[in-house]
Amino acid sequence: MNKSLFNITQEFESLRIQLIESGGELAPEMESALSINKEELTTKAQGYISIIKHLEMEEDAINKELKRLTELKKLRASAKDRLKESLKKAMLLFDVTEIKTETNKVNFRKSESIEIEDPRIIPGQFLDVAEPKPSKSRIKQAIKEGRPVLGACIVENKNIQIK
Repeated sequence: MNKSLFNITQEFESLRIQLIESGGELAPEMESALSINKEELTTKAQGYISIIKHLEMEEDAINKELKRLTELKKLRASAKDRLKESLKKAMLLFDVTEIKTETNKVNFRKSESIEIEDPRIIPGQFLDVAEPKPSKSRIKQAIKEGRPVLGACIVENKNIQIK
């Protein structure tokens, strides 16, 4: 007899209602049905427990693998950043703006960023409402429009670009 946990639960609930309706009198057939259901439940529970434990082991293994892969990713990113920075420094030292090879090209891409020199003196109109910190986008826009912002300036960066 192969019953689902749902069916076992439904049968047990039906027997519980019969027991209440009979005023607590446990007829022999009800007692027999209860012991079969309990046995079936124990068997089903063991199967569920086995599956649950297996899934927990798999989940643990996946978490360990994710941690290992995350660490590998961090190491690769760090090595890549160090190599790019070394290449950038060498190109700046020798005043080289572009390097072409058979398969790649390395050059500088200019970008701008806002450097907050002193956040305490930034005018209130340039502070974010949610968190009182300078809004770099509004500061940049104001400076580009020719309005000076006390405590901030635009800094031109050279970012290495590999194609």
